[in-house]
Amino acid sequence: MNNEQEFLRLTSLCLSRLSSTNPDLVMISADLFQAETCLRQLKIEATYMNNYQKQDVMSRCVKYHSDMNNIKKQLRDREQEKLFGARMEEKAKSTTALLEGQGKTLEFGKSLSLESESIAAFTMTNLKNQRNQLERSACGSKEIKENLEKSNKLINSMQRRAITNKLIMICVIFLLVVAILMVLCMKIIN
Repeated sequence: MNNEQEFLRLTSLCLSRLSSTNPDLVMISADLFQAETCLRQLKIEATYMNNYQKQDVMSRCVKYHSDMNNIKKQLRDREQEKLFGARMEEKAKSTTALLEGQGKTLEFGKSLSLESESIAAFTMTNLKNQRNQLERSACGSKEIKENLEKSNKLINSMQRRAITNKLIMICVIFLLVVAILMVLCMKIIN
């Protein structure tokens, strides 16, 4: 943000020089030109920032642009005062310059709002894509849940069959043991 700090330093320097009794208008014009350069550089830097920072910096740039137009108006007023000394002509020209400056500020604000609108449309598209992905994920998780339920039922039925088979085997073993005991008992008795 060196450009922003330099811009603020130059504009405050211009304002302090303009408020003096006998300002050096050439020096103020040079400082104002440097401040405009810093503001342009700040706008260029803002284009490489993320959306949130970009909007923040661009809104400050609109304010700085308005401040610079006010300084330019004051500079023109001082120049006209020096050249003409007539207040009526000065007021008419300053009003015209002020209106031109405000028109430029409105144009700049309009361009920022159009840019913000395009960013919002891009963000909206991204959100729509993400929503579609989430819906697909929800469908996939529903299928997984159904498959798990089927698997659980199958495992439960296999466990029941295993228990049934063990019971049948135990019964067969028991019957065999009883039969063997009966055969032994019969042989002992005979």
